Amino acid sequence: MMQSSRHAKAHTGSGQSHGHGHREKSKSQKPSGKEQKSTPTPTTNSNTNKPRVSFLFVVNELNFSHEPLPGDSSLLTDQWGSEMPPIRSDAYSLETAGTVFRYADGAVSPAPGYVWLPSNGPSQPGCMAFVDDNNMIAGIPKWYKTQSIFACSAHLPIIVAEGDVSLGSWMRRGCTCDAVYDQTAYPRWDMLHFSSADGSGVSRARIGSLGCPYVGGKSPSWIPSLVPRSFKNTRVETQSVGLAGELPIVLALMAFHSAAGRASEIFARRLWWNHRWVGPTNAPVGYPLSGGVPRGFLVNVCLDELDDPTRPPEYYAPMVEAIENLEWYGILVRD
Repeated sequence: MMQSSRHAKAHTGSGQSHGHGHREKSKSQKPSGKEQKSTPTPTTNSNTNKPRVSFLFVVNELNFSHEPLPGDSSLLTDQWGSEMPPIRSDAYSLETAGTVFRYADGAVSPAPGYVWLPSNGPSQPGCMAFVDDNNMIAGIPKWYKTQSIFACSAHLPIIVAEGDVSLGSWMRRGCTCDAVYDQTAYPRWDMLHFSSADGSGVSRARIGSLGCPYVGGKSPSWIPSLVPRSFKNTRVETQSVGLAGELPIVLALMAFHSAAGRASEIFARRLWWNHRWVGPTNAPVGYPLSGGVPRGFLVNVCLDELDDPTRPPEYYAPMVEAIENLEWYGILVRD
């Protein structure tokens, strides 16, 4: 856990890329904005107006070298020759930090006081944090989920992995702010899959091969705007009613509509609002061109509540359950 006396190296919005190659330590930067910040109100208080489902999220763009590293004769590709993101941490530079947003019952807006603290050096993870008016860390929100999502090419459209792939063999298995590492496991990439066995017409994005490499409903309105055409289901008769599943994946699919380093603009412009996608209906401009460089995001989702080690797990359980129900029983993007 970070100490509250540490000065926050705060990044409150998407900016320019920090370049390629080795990660570099960021310079101290005070959060932007003139909002009056105070300790966040717990989502489980007695306020009858509190949202039923609330969480924090940030979409960071991953930056990496597009040249073979020392000891490598070529760039990493799959077995059919499609270029993939690197798996070595020394290929990645500092991520382009995004704005921290709050989702509350379908409404999405910037979360005042919350920032993304970038990594402190090679193989060190970044972290979402709440900072006070003196730019000091006042708390860390309770972690929920971190995933990496890349678009590579028309033949390798969307691949996903648990955790922060820029950490390479030091990829964390748990919270991005704990001290537990797995020093042997490299990131495992999976093709985007969908689970839709319930016949509801809702396609739930997921990691792994337990689902299908195509959506679960007919004529979804979010193909090709959020999901590439190659995932279209040409055999199903059930009409599509929406997109759901892993939150980081769905958020990243929206972010591909942004220009390089400007993923936060998608959410600041409220292109995702009240579970509707109101952005472009065509394929994202951020997909790599044929023979281009893969593009990817690191998406971090936290509870809308500061982590308090004195509280029992049962305190956070209803908040976690509410988010899980939204992912696996609700709809994130309605048709």
